[in-house]
Amino acid sequence: MDDALRFVVPTWRVDIDREVDLVEEIARHAGYDKIGSELPPSNMSGEYQSAELKRRALRCALKSCGFQEAINFSFIETGHDDDFELIPDFAAQSAEAHFVTLKNPIIEEASRMRPTLLPGLLESARHNFNHGVRDVGLFESGRIFYKLCARASCLMSARDLL
Repeated sequence: MDDALRFVVPTWRVDIDREVDLVEEIARHAGYDKIGSELPPSNMSGEYQSAELKRRALRCALKSCGFQEAINFSFIETGHDDDFELIPDFAAQSAEAHFVTLKNPIIEEASRMRPTLLPGLLESARHNFNHGVRDVGLFESGRIFYKLCARASCLMSARDLL
C-alpha cells in the first residue's frame, strides 16, 4: 500500500514550484505557531562522520604542536590569480576557466572564491608581523573552489584542504 500523498498545484499558483514551497504553504495555513521547534529524532545525532573525526584529530595534533588555526574568508581578490601555482588537477583547465567568480560579491574587491588556502594564510601571517608577532605558526582547514568545464557548460566544485 502506498502511503505517499500526491498534490496538484493549481495553474494560477506560479509561486509554488518545489516541494519546499508546498510545505511552506501548508505551514502557513495550518499556523506556524503549531510547528514544534525541536528537531526530529535521529540515530545519527551527536555523532561525527569518520572524515570529520580525522579532520578534528589532525587539527588537535597541529594545535598541540603549537600551531594556531587561522579562519579566513573563502573569497579573495582577483589580484591573487597569478601569485600562486594551482593544484595540478585544477590547472589543467584553461587560464580563466578554473576560477569561480562571484557576480554579486559581499566585498567588492574580493570577487573570487579561493582556489588555494595560501592567500588567506599569508595575509594572516602579514597581519601578525605588522602587529609585532614574529613567531607565527598557522594552519587552516578549509574549502577551495574551482570550475570543472566540459564543452559549453561549467560546474562549480569544491574540495576540503588543510
